[in-house]
Amino acid sequence: MKNKFIMLAIVLMAAVSISGCRALKEDLPNSLETPVKSSWKSTKESVPVIKETLMTFPSEEGGWTVDATNLWLEDNSLHEESSLSLVNAQYNSYFILLQDKKENLPKGIDLTNYAELAGEATLADLKEGEVTSMEDVKFGGITGKRFYIKGKIDDISITYIFLVFQNENDYFQEIIWSSSENIENNQGYYSDILLSFKFAR
Repeated sequence: MKNKFIMLAIVLMAAVSISGCRALKEDLPNSLETPVKSSWKSTKESVPVIKETLMTFPSEEGGWTVDATNLWLEDNSLHEESSLSLVNAQYNSYFILLQDKKENLPKGIDLTNYAELAGEATLADLKEGEVTSMEDVKFGGITGKRFYIKGKIDDISITYIFLVFQNENDYFQEIIWSSSENIENNQGYYSDILLSFKFAR
C-alpha cells in the first residue's frame, strides 16, 4: 500500500504559528474572522483581517464530503493517489484523504492494522519520529481511530493528525499536517475539518 506524502514546500515553510485560528464550530457556518499571519514580511503597517467562510468539498463521484474554509484550496500535487488534497498556504497546513479498496488489501487486515500500516509509512520518512496510541472517535455515525505522529524534517518539527475509518468496501485515511506548534495550538480547528467527513445519503 503506497502511502508516502510528497512533502513539497511543506514544510520548509511550516514554522509559522496560526494562533489566530479558532475551531470551525465556534463561528462557522456564519464566518470565522482570522488575522492573517505569515512568515513573509508585509509592506503594510497593519495586518488585514480575512473573513474565513465555510466551504464543502465533495468527492468526484459524490460519495462523501469534507468541510473546510475558503482558505483551503485543492492541490492534486500533494499525493498522486489522494481522493482529495487541500492546501492552506496562509496557515502552512495540508490535508489529504486516501481511499483504499478492501479487496485490494491482504486478507485479515482490519481497521487497526490498516491504521498501523499508515502510521508506519509516515514514520519511516521522519527523524525522531514518535506516534501516540490510537483513540476511538465517533463522528457522523462513523467510528474511526485517531492518532498523532510527530517528527522532524530538515530540523523542522512536524505533526500529523490521522483519522482512519471504513465503510463496507473501503478504508479511508484523513491526514492533516503542519508545524507542531500550529497543530498543538489549534487542535480544535484541525479536528473540526477531519470530523466534518460525511458519507452521502
